[in-house]
Amino acid sequence: MKRNTIGFCGLVVILTGIILASCVSTSNNSGTSELVGKMSKIELIIVEQRNYIDYGGERDTYPDGLVFYFLIEPLKENWTRPILEELRDFQINGRSYLEITREAGIEDIEPLIVIYDANSINNDERFRNVRVPDELRHIFMLKATICGARLPKEGVGVVRIGFGFDDKVEYFRWQFNLSDIIN
Repeated sequence: MKRNTIGFCGLVVILTGIILASCVSTSNNSGTSELVGKMSKIELIIVEQRNYIDYGGERDTYPDGLVFYFLIEPLKENWTRPILEELRDFQINGRSYLEITREAGIEDIEPLIVIYDANSINNDERFRNVRVPDELRHIFMLKATICGARLPKEGVGVVRIGFGFDDKVEYFRWQFNLSDIIN
């Protein structure tokens, strides 16, 4: 089977298409979904509505939730240990989704975080038409599923992650419109 070798921008486009999710408008106050820090470049490529968490065959269903897909490219060549701060919550109209969920009488739900490295992308049947080239083998994709109470159909959401290397963390923040996501 022939696999295509692509660059970073092409990988973003193909991964976005393979995931088959509805793309939404995200921004970081500069009008783009990509943020560049001192240690890494992170792009929020997809936000989609999902009311379940799939634990490898077992599915737990909830009133609502969101899945965030981030493409992460380390800018540092000699890092030894990546650090991801826990991603357990996001804001809806300035309020914590976790708090909204608790107010609805729902106990805290453990989010599901999955990290795909370049080897996972190259060897995963879902990504069979994609080949991450050697010069981009350091990139990876983070998928975070956070479920809870029913989401409003309109409003502004904000998601923030802390990511870095070797005990140093940078913070990245994106804003999105719920009306682009919620059915």
